[in-house]
Amino acid sequence: MTHPNRARLSKLTLGLLAVLATAPVFAQSTSAGLGGQVLGADGQPVAGAEVIIVHAESGTVNRVSTDANGRYNARGLRVGGPYTVTIAKAGDGSTSRENLYLALDEVSQLDARLNDDVTTLGTVEAVAVAGSD
Repeated sequence: MTHPNRARLSKLTLGLLAVLATAPVFAQSTSAGLGGQVLGADGQPVAGAEVIIVHAESGTVNRVSTDANGRYNARGLRVGGPYTVTIAKAGDGSTSRENLYLALDEVSQLDARLNDDVTTLGTVEAVAVAGSD
């Protein structure tokens, strides 16, 4: 390789590196997110609650669970809405929010407190009937 070709190759390499370095600048985010904290009726964080996020227009369903501190984070959601968000955990209750709209490239905050709508059975009686063959 002669000296002029080496200089041309170096300029080409530098140009390619410059283009690749600026590529993230031109990238666009086309999604939204939703996050928050779920508390029980007693005001304590609820771990393991299921958060179901439904986009009404498309029927897309996203599910996430809360962590040990009652926090959840759902990313990659469609921008806009309306969304219906249902949060529930067996033994702790549930809550629901409707007509939620999400903004482009933002994580909207939706904190929730579960309703104490849990039904507790006092006594369960099982009856067995033996049949004759």
